[in-house]
Amino acid sequence: MSTRQLSEVITNPSMRSINFFNGRLLTAEDLGQEQAIRRAADARIGQAVGYGVANGLEVSQPVSAATQPVVTIQPGLAINLKGQAMSLSDAVDISLVRPASAGASAGLGVFGDCQPPQPGIYVADAGVYLLVMCPASTTEGRAPVNGLGTCTVACNARYNIEGVQFRLVQLPTGADLTQPALLRNTVAYECFGTIVDTAALVSDPFNASWDRTGLLDLMRRKKIGIGDCDLPLAVIYWTLEGIQYIDMWSVRRRLTKPPGSHSWPLLFSDRRVSETDAMIQQFQDEIEAIFTTGSGLENIQAADRFTFLPPVGLLPIRGPGSAQGFDAGAFFGSSASRAIATMDGASLRSLFAEARDHEPIDLRSAEKIQLYVTFENLIAVQNGQSSQLAVIFASRYLTRRETARYSFASFELGHFASNFVR
Repeated sequence: MSTRQLSEVITNPSMRSINFFNGRLLTAEDLGQEQAIRRAADARIGQAVGYGVANGLEVSQPVSAATQPVVTIQPGLAINLKGQAMSLSDAVDISLVRPASAGASAGLGVFGDCQPPQPGIYVADAGVYLLVMCPASTTEGRAPVNGLGTCTVACNARYNIEGVQFRLVQLPTGADLTQPALLRNTVAYECFGTIVDTAALVSDPFNASWDRTGLLDLMRRKKIGIGDCDLPLAVIYWTLEGIQYIDMWSVRRRLTKPPGSHSWPLLFSDRRVSETDAMIQQFQDEIEAIFTTGSGLENIQAADRFTFLPPVGLLPIRGPGSAQGFDAGAFFGSSASRAIATMDGASLRSLFAEARDHEPIDLRSAEKIQLYVTFENLIAVQNGQSSQLAVIFASRYLTRRETARYSFASFELGHFASNFVR
């Protein structure tokens, strides 16, 4: 590293742009370099904006393909770690299995630096897989040529068209596939990197490694299936009977600002908040899947399906006027607070906002979980304006938000902090 002087111009050799002036002879290489500089400049803006999904790109399974490995991806916009913007203009159905004889996919074109870390096409079988999107391009039409230069027939395309392509990568999860009930939650929190990151921060903050330890971080670091060009969209688990579940939020992230400093990333970076947002939505999606497709909900215990819970969440429960749902006592068991407290609905948003700075609940610990119902939800169910009662669970480390209502009483609903046992 050489020493530079104040006011000395320090250049970036990778950002050379063509100097235009009257009389200069321009070549295709010159104009191509200008396009490359434009893409590099756009990528720097993209890196400053952040990495993740800006909107759309939801992944689902078509009802008509319940037993087929086909997914539907909605239109949307995202930015990968290289700062490259990727957009899908229309919804598309993607077949996840291709013939074993298919060669490596082509069409990366101007995004040649985004070649897949693993060559070839993986023909999927039963297991856990990661669906990723990466930039690609193709050509269209033919431009007239005058025979000058060294251009071959194959290079006289009229347009370069930017697009995207999708790949399926086997996820090297350590989860036990013989325990399908816990599989979705286990894989999700491997991707969040919760266990190791949190333990290192709490037990030895000054000597802890600040490298992220989520499963996707390790895959990128070791070049296993994905690189910085790839944007994860969903985890897909299927067996020979077809797709068992599609879990977007275990790997999907909103646009996440890069850290302004690499110091203390678990305390100050936007990434941890983004991951907590995803934890909450991942839980809600999984609960909805159990609620809509399962039976015997009143007998399900949290530990049967989850090792971790987000720091806050909503659970549909049974009760007077609410025939369908889980049994809060059975679900949370001995981890639940002694009574369910009431809170004002106006406090719900602030509760979730505070939870974004908290760690998930480890159900293997003895940590108590505070339960609430909103006064508005109780009244709506009692008056027949709603048919679903909801309980809010929250980490014991969140600020208490119960509201005393002396004109209102209901069996097994507490109103005071003394009802909570830590």
